Amino acid sequence: MFLTVTSASIHLYQNHQYNTDLHVKKIVIDTLIQSGLAKFGNDMNQYQEPPESGETRYFFPDGEVIITYGRIAERTYFLQLSIVTKDGTRKKLNRRYKTDL
Repeated sequence: MFLTVTSASIHLYQNHQYNTDLHVKKIVIDTLIQSGLAKFGNDMNQYQEPPESGETRYFFPDGEVIITYGRIAERTYFLQLSIVTKDGTRKKLNRRYKTDL
């Protein structure tokens, strides 16, 4: 009986640890996305006449954000974000982004 309870506790702990690791990875990716979008917005607002399209790369302590962009309307861009974390996790997403005037 004691062995069964101990074994179940170990498996429960392993599942908890796995879920915690997944949550931490998600938080890191979400943070990189928000940081990349904030820097992109700041960069685009620096221009009197922002570029039509291009690619920019931002390096952060937790990873790298590559943003490929193209203007679809005045001050509105279609962005393709590629996220690479320090541990090699990759995520790609598309987003519509409107810069401030």
